[in-house]
Amino acid sequence: MSTPLLDFEGRVVNRRRELTELRAAVEEAGRAGGGCALLSGTPGVGRSTLIQVFGTEVSSRNCVFAYGRYQDGAPAPYSALGGALRSIVRTMEATGPAERDRWRADLVSEMSALAGILEALVPDLGQVLGEAPQVPELDAADARRRLQRAAIRLLSITASYRPVVLAIDDLQWADQDSLLLLSELLTVSVRNVLLLGAHRAGEFDPTSAGLTSASLRCIDLAPLSRDDLQELLEAVCGRAVEVADVAVEFHHRTQGNPLQVRQLLYRAQQEGALTPGETGGRPTWDLRVLTSMEITATAGEFLGKYLGQLRSIDRAVLRSLACIGGEFDLDDATAAAAQPADVVAQALWSGLELRLLEAVDSRGQRIANAISREARY
Repeated sequence: MSTPLLDFEGRVVNRRRELTELRAAVEEAGRAGGGCALLSGTPGVGRSTLIQVFGTEVSSRNCVFAYGRYQDGAPAPYSALGGALRSIVRTMEATGPAERDRWRADLVSEMSALAGILEALVPDLGQVLGEAPQVPELDAADARRRLQRAAIRLLSITASYRPVVLAIDDLQWADQDSLLLLSELLTVSVRNVLLLGAHRAGEFDPTSAGLTSASLRCIDLAPLSRDDLQELLEAVCGRAVEVADVAVEFHHRTQGNPLQVRQLLYRAQQEGALTPGETGGRPTWDLRVLTSMEITATAGEFLGKYLGQLRSIDRAVLRSLACIGGEFDLDDATAAAAQPADVVAQALWSGLELRLLEAVDSRGQRIANAISREARY
């Protein structure tokens, strides 16, 4: 049996200030009329990882964490918002019977007339609300406003039971209709609802998008410092005399970009610079090998070095995933690859090992293409 590869597994370092500010934003949204916090940073700096860490934290504190992520070139409007709103229904259905029944009764009481409006975005809601009444035809502008009211009503009812963190990732790829809905949400200022957005630095202007609020918090994520990298490496590999020198080399090669750090950790193990210890043993570093490793100019070059290790069927399956966007599950991948589920599952496992993919949630039920379009096939 091969020794498992060492990985950071969602660890974050030096994000205490950002997490403290996000906690304060949730509390403020409960006291006032909602709130908004926007995370920005360069690609790979860890925006999505921080959101997921924060989501795990607030979910454990009885908050509803509703997450959606936009994809570059996604044709359907509201794609990320649809995913986030669907997670609200799943959260409700997973609560205890007494709270769930009251929650459902309120939804039926206040939203039955709106059931058909959200049917395409939130199919599970139809099972809660029952048969939808006929939705009258409206012009595009009125239909858009009607959908906005229905989505905000769902958030408002949910927030009367638990605080809601509506987390929308990769806003730089959001469609105009989605941005109008988010802008309206901030205008209405629903108490106990925090809009947590994330976007690439320099690729999204909140003011132009209409995301303005008196309580707006803008948080810029900086790359990791050498001390941060040493802390992260020690958390994974244990304390050793050479880790300080390893951290200097990692920082030199990655400039503290967490995605590139993760890729370099994988390369170090593949090329002999880091040897995982046997059961209970400490991993060992070979600085000579680490410093001699060729620096790849792009993520695509990095990945190209290791695609040859995959079986041809695995490469074909992973190649098919490039067309289905940034996030998917096993059913999505099976449909896109047109292969049996067990074949696709094996390919996904290989992709996870190569860091081509990453698990979005702790149960591994959602998977994301973790790399940029530049690095895809």
